[in-house]
Amino acid sequence: MNRQELLAHIPLFESLTPEDLEALSRRLESQDFSDGDAVFHQGDAGSALYIIDDGAVEISYGEGRGRVVLATLFTGQYFG
Repeated sequence: MNRQELLAHIPLFESLTPEDLEALSRRLESQDFSDGDAVFHQGDAGSALYIIDDGAVEISYGEGRGRVVLATLFTGQYFG
């Protein structure tokens, strides 16, 4: 799926025209993460919206035995 198609399937962007989706898709930047990598931590300053293009992301709180998974997100979902 190309970037414009990915954006078109996200409810947040459903009111955008094809031209707007194309313009927005050109502004996207790719980032790759390995299994177990933290994208950000609670308390970090936020400046980005992450859209999952492939794979899954766990949103969790705490560490070790006290770690609680709040949500698991998949392709086409977003967070940030």
